[in-house]
Amino acid sequence: MLFKRPVHRYGKTPEPVTPYQKAAQLWDERIGSSRLQARNWRIMALGCLALATGLSGGLVWQSMQSRVV
Repeated sequence: MLFKRPVHRYGKTPEPVTPYQKAAQLWDERIGSSRLQARNWRIMALGCLALATGLSGGLVWQSMQSRVV
């Protein structure tokens, strides 16, 4: 596919030998990807919260001015 996401590697791991190790490695890859996506969404949400707080503060400051433009 042209627009396929890159695979994230969190470190060198030995090749799995048993089916249990294969399942554990697959589970770690899925959970690692989910954790990375959750972290990115959390950073985005905190950035939006900071932006909204700053803009709200600016509107409050502007409303406290006693002049008409």
